[in-house]
Amino acid sequence: MARARSVRWLLVGAAAIVLLAAVPGRVHAEPGRALFTPTEIEDASGRGLDRFFASLRKTAARRPGAVTRIAHYGDSVIVGDLITRHLRKLFQERYGDAGPGFVLAGMPWDWYRHAGMRIGASAGWQTYRGISGGPPDHRYGYGGVTFVTRSTGEHVWITTEDDEGRALKASIIDVHYLAQPEGGDIDVLVDGEHVLTLSTSADSGSSAFHAVRVPDGGHRIELRTAGNGEVRLFGVALEREGPGVVYDSLGVNNACTTMLGRIDADHLGEQLGHRRPDLIVLTFGANESNRPGLVARYRTAVLPAVRQLRRASHGASCLIMAPMDRGMRHDGGEAEPNALIPTIVEAQRGIARDTGCAFFDTFAGMGGSGSMRRWVAAGLAGGDMVHPTKEGGALIGRELFEAVERAFDRYREAH
Repeated sequence: MARARSVRWLLVGAAAIVLLAAVPGRVHAEPGRALFTPTEIEDASGRGLDRFFASLRKTAARRPGAVTRIAHYGDSVIVGDLITRHLRKLFQERYGDAGPGFVLAGMPWDWYRHAGMRIGASAGWQTYRGISGGPPDHRYGYGGVTFVTRSTGEHVWITTEDDEGRALKASIIDVHYLAQPEGGDIDVLVDGEHVLTLSTSADSGSSAFHAVRVPDGGHRIELRTAGNGEVRLFGVALEREGPGVVYDSLGVNNACTTMLGRIDADHLGEQLGHRRPDLIVLTFGANESNRPGLVARYRTAVLPAVRQLRRASHGASCLIMAPMDRGMRHDGGEAEPNALIPTIVEAQRGIARDTGCAFFDTFAGMGGSGSMRRWVAAGLAGGDMVHPTKEGGALIGRELFEAVERAFDRYREAH
């Protein structure tokens, strides 16, 4: 009986693809595109994306140095750069390439990815993530992860050459670290050459940054501890002069939106004040759907974290992106929709309205409750029924990008 139901669902999914593909006026550029209904950006305030659009307008006009920055926070979907790699590619193809953006100073998870980059580190680093534990000062950096060591000779390396030998370009290398009492030294090497030694020692703990200018092109960056005390690294931002767009992918595995409230508020303000994103995107909800107690008090638990982020963002625009549908199997049986996802989506829509953020309903776009099974059958999501495949990530990225483009057109007409 279960097998018959599975076959029936596959046939229904196939029929849906055929019927939707026949809808006039829609060209399906990618496989499975019929499984996502075009979805508009919701903006109850009417001003949720104004700061972002004002910056993007300057970038679109190719004004010298006009760089638009996007910071995309989220859970494991963002850790793997599954959706954000496509958004980065689309924005940079349309508006110019202002560099690869921010990467963590190490590999906190084996599946941490940033398309077109390779990252490695020695074994002597302790990794602390913003979701639990970590330093008592709750300073986790821009990406929500900090790397700590007291040993000499520990290193991190980052290269802008991908596995196929293609090099991304950067002309500014900005090291993010913590300045602190009795902080240690860091040797900075670029393309094998020693550039400088950074002292992280300071009278009190605070965010610190050091930018190195290099010829525009592909590079290998190495940060190596040189003794004299503890070193805490956050990451490295790689940019170009512009005009163009930088798209930072800032995922933390197993994270919920409440993670943003665990980061020290002043520290978060320092980090965002330095990076200066014009738009902050939030993609959470999948992990919350495993926690019924959190969902029952979702608004009261999440709203303070989003408000703290808004206060720390120095006026950046905000977009809350709803989670995907999610399937669950109980005792090896047939998959069923996670019943908490619709509740989370509606709570996020209300939080967006209450905090002046825009909202994008990924869940409704992909077909609502039960759609994950169709996505798995179409090869757009993995067998875990949580994460998109490469094709699914490309589809969601394309749909969000086009929704932003339509909203940007409306902004330009009104301004």
